Amino acid sequence: MLIQYLIIGAIYFIRIVLQLFYIMPIDKRKILFSSYEGKQYACNPKYIFEYIIKHYDNAFIYIWSVNEHNILPNEYRNIKTVKYLSFGYLFHALTAGYIVNNAAVKPYLPFRKSQIIVNTWHGGGAYKTVTTDAPP
Repeated sequence: MLIQYLIIGAIYFIRIVLQLFYIMPIDKRKILFSSYEGKQYACNPKYIFEYIIKHYDNAFIYIWSVNEHNILPNEYRNIKTVKYLSFGYLFHALTAGYIVNNAAVKPYLPFRKSQIIVNTWHGGGAYKTVTTDAPP
């Protein structure tokens, strides 16, 4: 029971510290994409990204959260990338107007009300186990 309280306390502490990013304005032109916590360029975020860049090319600033830059196809090598959970990722996650991902949103990220988060995590109910819900 004590460990659970410590974890909850740590999450609240991290959320308070990360609120320092609130001094930076939200950029409504910035879209942060993440697929499987930066492990892949795949799934719904990939196709949403490809649709938006094809139809609205320069209308937005595109950022991909990837653990390795070479995950993106060669035609998108000029797209800005940040490593998942790096300082750059935290900065863009807390200042982007839109966030598109396919995994659970971390509870310690204090998103702002004006941000739009599109979670494409698919499944027909609460039975799917991924990220923190998956058994070790």
